[in-house]
Amino acid sequence: MEYTVVVIKRPDTPWRAVVPNLPDCKAEAETRDEVLAKIKDRITQLHIEVLRIEVPGQPVKSQEANLPPNGFKFEEEWPDFGKFKNNPVWAAVFDEIEQERDRYHVGE
Repeated sequence: MEYTVVVIKRPDTPWRAVVPNLPDCKAEAETRDEVLAKIKDRITQLHIEVLRIEVPGQPVKSQEANLPPNGFKFEEEWPDFGKFKNNPVWAAVFDEIEQERDRYHVGE
């Protein structure tokens, strides 16, 4: 199985690695090779399954689930929905969010 691993090295800090999709899967070491070995070891210690399960029964009606009813038109009900999708700064905002998430997972 393959995993995405974020490896971080900053001045005056050890190497750090985090697997974003696995909670609490992080490692720290003095070298890049050591941190990669540690994160691989950490992943092998986890019991990971990817499953598809069938749940019998009727789906919840959209209004009961507090979702927009059928025929809901985002542009009419939420005129600002998607307003910034073509803004070139939007990617930078998401990059910053991902960096914050990675810092949180690594424990800085």
